[in-house]
Amino acid sequence: MGGAVCFSSYLKCPNFWDGIIFVAPMCKISEEVKPPQWVIDLLLKIIGPSGSINFFGKLPLSPSSDYDELIFKDKLVLQAFREVPTAYNRKPRLATARELLNATDMIGNNLSKMRARFLVLHGKDDIVTCPALSQALYSEAASKDKTIKLYDNMNHAITGGECKQQIEKVFQDMIGWLDDRI
Repeated sequence: MGGAVCFSSYLKCPNFWDGIIFVAPMCKISEEVKPPQWVIDLLLKIIGPSGSINFFGKLPLSPSSDYDELIFKDKLVLQAFREVPTAYNRKPRLATARELLNATDMIGNNLSKMRARFLVLHGKDDIVTCPALSQALYSEAASKDKTIKLYDNMNHAITGGECKQQIEKVFQDMIGWLDDRI
């Protein structure tokens, strides 16, 4: 969700940003984890339009896979995540699902407005957020300084859920990108 928040913030105040690093950004919800359209339509009828709040919107009933298993390849990291008392380990609330769908639609329709320099990092095996849409961000963005790194055999949590060597490679790429621009 951080990529969606960052992209939305950029659109509201584009001159504020000197550069952006997107890590497995949610430019679109992967078709593999997205519910069928009839479920989405029903969801929107039950909980109402964006910004509205009702009893149903607060329920953790979003039809979704067990994201934890999809995010963390390292089982020790997964176990540690599940034991964090402040971590939200239930299905997303219905209103959260609605806002994620709206945010990804907005991002998909505004990729060409990205003019800030940016780096996109994404695991090729990520089925939570779609690496093909990171490629679309890279291809469609109007930025003159843009870089994309797609990592083989990596899932969604490329900065914490993979093996140590892979995580170090991701951070080396980030630091290298920053060093080249500072």
